Amino acid sequence: MNTRSISTLAIFLSGVIHLHADSSKVLPDFSGQWEATASVSDFETRDSTLTVVKKDKLWHSTMESEDGQKRKMSRTQVKGKTLVVEFEMESNGQKAVIGAKAELNMEGALIGKWYARDENGTQLMSNDWKAVRSLSSAFAGNWNVLAETDDNNIEHKMVINKKDNQFSGYATGDEGQIEYRRLKITKNEVKMELPYAGGIVKVAAKLTQPGKLSGKWHYFDEFDQQVADGKWSANKSKIGLEK
Repeated sequence: MNTRSISTLAIFLSGVIHLHADSSKVLPDFSGQWEATASVSDFETRDSTLTVVKKDKLWHSTMESEDGQKRKMSRTQVKGKTLVVEFEMESNGQKAVIGAKAELNMEGALIGKWYARDENGTQLMSNDWKAVRSLSSAFAGNWNVLAETDDNNIEHKMVINKKDNQFSGYATGDEGQIEYRRLKITKNEVKMELPYAGGIVKVAAKLTQPGKLSGKWHYFDEFDQQVADGKWSANKSKIGLEK
């Protein structure tokens, strides 16, 4: 290998290394609403809604319990893929800190533990804690959809409307506009159906990060037999992200 080839290779490798270094600096975005579940025992759980925002480079959060009680977290800390939230409380003259520490996994869920500590830092209680992104608070808007098939990729627009806590929507593309049917949202997941070519396309996807839906599509023919499937994803348009 001559000197010129070595120099070219060095430049290429330095570019690759630079790209990997830059990508490693991209931190996850915890902002938005999360549907949280805290295990109290093997048979009992507590649900809440956690809202996380970033303002002036600082993280803040509030939590709303099942009964509608809202509480501002006294501590919200982000380090890499880990989120810590805490609030202080006092009961019968005893002070305590209630918090949760969780790590963002590959599916976009926060998995960790909730805990209760006394004012000296001694742990009193702890159990499992999980949170997934709230799709109902972010679903309405315009989305760019990509459905992968064996032959090619199909792109189209998805428009979702919300009225009186009910969702409706349609897909629009070169073949016109088609209404979605049986649209159902559960925490961070959406399931919906779309009539197509005499059969039904069934889509199931999860909100894995802000403005990003990932899942699969399944095509059932007129005899309700699955004949094809593939990856399905959608990115919310910038206009939709402003909502």
